This record gives sequence, structure tokens and C-alpha cells, in this order.
Amino acid sequence: VVSFIGALEHNTTLKTLGVENCGVNEAGSLGGGGGSSKGSSRKKVNRLEQIESLLADRQIDANFESLLERLLDDDYRVTGIDLSGRRIGDKGVARLAEALVDNTQVRQLWLRGCNVGDPGAKALASCLEQNMTIVDLFLANNSVGNAGLVAISDALES
Repeated sequence: VVSFIGALEHNTTLKTLGVENCGVNEAGSLGGGGGSSKGSSRKKVNRLEQIESLLADRQIDANFESLLERLLDDDYRVTGIDLSGRRIGDKGVARLAEALVDNTQVRQLWLRGCNVGDPGAKALASCLEQNMTIVDLFLANNSVGNAGLVAISDALES
């Protein structure tokens, strides 16, 4: 049994983690910006290519693409993101997590009912290992299982 309470105690940035209906029991445990260097420009081009790929797969829409671009630009006006109910799935969440890695503005992230599974949760965990700005993360009503929740818990303890 892995405790999120312990993970949150060791973590110095994330203050809220909502994982209702994601395989967590009532005790809170698991059951069973970039400068203008050439490197950052290439990274941004690669991410934009990934966004275009998702658009071609119809996983996300143009509004989501615009949001990702603003996150990559570290737009100071984007401090909270609520994608609740938009079924962006693991691919969309993975792209969102990539855009948030170096972002220093976003503090709240609501992903309730977004069709997130273990792969999406693992992508978010990877993001949380590097992003020290996000303080509230809500993943309720998704299909995140033990593997995804353990990845998030491990990221919070690092």
C-alpha cells in the first residue's frame, strides 16, 4: 500500500491532489520559459509537430493547440487550466504534460473526466518531477490505475 499522504508531506509544491474514483481508497492509499537558444527552438518545433499529429488524429482541437502554444510560451495569463469533461485521453494529457514541464505560470490543473489512464498519469508524473509551479492537480473520474497512481506518488516523493 502506497500512501499519497506521505508523498504529499515530502513534496514542497503540490498542495492538492484530487484522485477520487481513480483506484484510491478513503484512507488516501492505493489498493492492491525557455530563452531563444537553438535547443529550445528545436524543442518547440518538435512539440508543435506533435500537436499537428494529434490534430490529424482528431484527439484534440484547435483551441487545445492554442493552449499548448501558450503554455510553451510560458504565458503569464494562463495560471489555471480546466479541461474537465474534455475527453483528451492519454495522448492529449501527454502533450499537455510536455508543455507544462518548463512552464512557470500554471498553478492549477483540472483534468476530471478526461479519459486519463495510466499512460497519461505517468506523463503527468514525469512533468511533476520537474515542474515546481503546479500546486493543485485534480484527476477525479478517470481510469487511472495503480501503475499511474504509483508513478504520481513516486514523483511527489522525489
